[in-house]
Amino acid sequence: MTRLWRDYSLGIVYLAGWLATWALHALFTFWTNTYPHGSEPWVLSWMETTFENLASEYHQVGALILLSKYFIFKDSVESRDGNDKMQQALERIERRLEERDAA
Repeated sequence: MTRLWRDYSLGIVYLAGWLATWALHALFTFWTNTYPHGSEPWVLSWMETTFENLASEYHQVGALILLSKYFIFKDSVESRDGNDKMQQALERIERRLEERDAA
């Protein structure tokens, strides 16, 4: 369980937040629809709209998380290929130093 949390904590927290906003939006939508049209308390309408907006924001952030997990921009700071190139350069330098010391 610790490894699952360590490896996927961002996704777990994101999913929990999205489920909470989705459930609250559904609750306030149901509550608002129980009143005759135009007579619902303003706070219910406000809460329904607020959680609808938050659920929408979670969809956008979730898409960004998933896309950034699987796609990269070549040579960007966030991409791994820059680290791989640096590691290869360091390995070349180490080999040259070892060859020089052996000679």
